[in-house]
Amino acid sequence: MAAQSATIGNNQSTSMNITMTNPVDGIVSFWKKVSSEVGRDYLKFYINGMLKNQWSGIDENYSQVSYMVAAGTNTYRWEYAKDNSVSAGSDCVWIDDVVFPAESLNSGSPVLEIDQTNLDFGNANIGEELVLPLIISNTGNAGMIGTLQIPAPYSLDSSISETVSFMNYTIPAGETLELSIAFRPQAEGVFAGFLIVTSDDPDALQTNIPLMGSATPVSNNDNVNPVVTRLGSNYPNPFNPNTTLSYSLKERGEVKIDIYNVLGQKVRTLVNGVMNAGTHSVSWNGMDDNRRPVASGVYFYKMQSGTYTNTRKMILMK
Repeated sequence: MAAQSATIGNNQSTSMNITMTNPVDGIVSFWKKVSSEVGRDYLKFYINGMLKNQWSGIDENYSQVSYMVAAGTNTYRWEYAKDNSVSAGSDCVWIDDVVFPAESLNSGSPVLEIDQTNLDFGNANIGEELVLPLIISNTGNAGMIGTLQIPAPYSLDSSISETVSFMNYTIPAGETLELSIAFRPQAEGVFAGFLIVTSDDPDALQTNIPLMGSATPVSNNDNVNPVVTRLGSNYPNPFNPNTTLSYSLKERGEVKIDIYNVLGQKVRTLVNGVMNAGTHSVSWNGMDDNRRPVASGVYFYKMQSGTYTNTRKMILMK
C-alpha cells in the first residue's frame, strides 16, 4: 500500500524519514506520484540532508526513480512542502515500493558481466523495429541488484509495444538476465546514446553501453505502420498561441486527445474519433472548446486509445 502525504495547510510541510545502514555502495529506488500546484508545491527527496530531486504538477501514473547510495549509515527523507497560497490537483503525494540498498545478507560479492560492449542496430526504415539480444550475468557469489536506463527511440523490452526506458533488476549469484533491446525510430536521423547499467558490484557501479542506429524514410510509396501506439511531443514548446502535437497508432482504432489546465479541468478536445494506423499530428490554437483564448500557463494533453493512456506537459506563454 502506498504512503500518502498528510493533509497540510499553506506554508507547511510534512515528511517521512528512514535511516538504514548498508555495508557497500548500492541503489535506493521508489515509485512516486504527485498531484500539486506546478512550480509551487513540491515532493522533495533527500539523502543525508542533500536534496537529490524535487517534483510538482499533476501525474496521471506512478513513475520510478533511483539514486546511488554510498556505503554506511544513510538517512532518507521524503518531504511534501507547500507555498503560501494556491493549491491544485489532489494537493498530496504518494510514495510506494521503496527498495533500499541490500543489508549484509551474506559475505559474498556480485560480479557484473555483459556480453556486448556496444549495440549497433544499423539502418532501419521509419516505423520499423530492429532487435538485438543482450545478456547480463552475475558470476559472483552474492545476489546482484541494479537498474537499466535507455533513451528513446530505444526500448529495454521488445516483447511489449510500450517503450520501456527504465527498469530495476535482480540477478541471483551464478545466473543471467536475457534482454531483447529494441530500436524503434519514428523520425529520420542518426540516434546515438548509451544504455546505462548500474549494479552493486563494487567494481562496476555504472557501465555505459554505446548505442547506434539510424533511420531513413521508406523508399517507396507503401505505408509502414508505426510499431507502437504513442503520444509524442508538441512543437514548439513553449508556444504562443499555436503548437502541433504528434502521435502514432499501431493499428486503426478510437483515439481521444484532450487538453487540461493545472486544476485538472478539461479545456479542449482535439481528437475524438477513429483514426487509421500511422503517424498523425494535430494543432492547437490556444483556445478552449468555446473558441475562447485560454490564459498563459502550464497545460497537459492526454491521449487515450484502447488500453493506451499517456499525458504530457506544454507551456503557453503570451
